[in-house]
Amino acid sequence: MTSEKTWYPTFMIDEVLPTGKPSPEAWLPFLTTASAGQKPLFRPGEELSFRYVEQRGNIEISVNPDGTHGNAPRCVHTIEMFETSQPQTHQDHSLDKHEANSFWEYESEIWAETLDEFARIYAECHREGEPQNVVIDTSYWSPKFHYRISDDCKSLIQQPANDAESAEE
Repeated sequence: MTSEKTWYPTFMIDEVLPTGKPSPEAWLPFLTTASAGQKPLFRPGEELSFRYVEQRGNIEISVNPDGTHGNAPRCVHTIEMFETSQPQTHQDHSLDKHEANSFWEYESEIWAETLDEFARIYAECHREGEPQNVVIDTSYWSPKFHYRISDDCKSLIQQPANDAESAEE
């Protein structure tokens, strides 16, 4: 599953996200307009960065006590219910889509950049004696995109990333 890009200013990315916007420019009225006696958050010529997220959907895995993971077991009656049931192969129809790099489980608030890392952290935190089935939200978060606000505050001009930030990504 892939989805549309939803953009966020990086300073607003946290555990609880505001409603995303379809482009960085769509944030300009919020970021550059004074309201209720407050100064605008950003002025013409200032720089800020954005990231986009593409939701990949939920998956269910089985986390073993040793921090490894596998597919969650299916109901034993599934095959009988669907006579034509066959294993499905993943087909990526778009070469420009990225693999998920964000794995999040709401109840435990565990987040990781890889599925292996998620399973390891989950096992360390829960210390269960038996495998645990966990439903995980998956998504792809882009690297940072840097912009400068135009003089009229109606557009953004993309800026090159500096070397230190490029090395982080």
